[in-house]
Amino acid sequence: MAPTVRRAARWAVASVETIDIDSDDALVRDYGLQVPVVLANGEAIAEGIVGLATLWTRIMRRRFFG
Repeated sequence: MAPTVRRAARWAVASVETIDIDSDDALVRDYGLQVPVVLANGEAIAEGIVGLATLWTRIMRRRFFG
């Protein structure tokens, strides 16, 4: 999923930060069964395996429509 996330972020001119949830008990509790999770400004926009076009669309929708 990481290459898809990076490519969608490049297309959307957005940055990517990778976080290992296993290093934080709160993150494991919140997202453990949903990994990978893509957040935009702290809000989940994708969970699990998502295609490139879908992810890019969600990033852009979040950017323009909040």
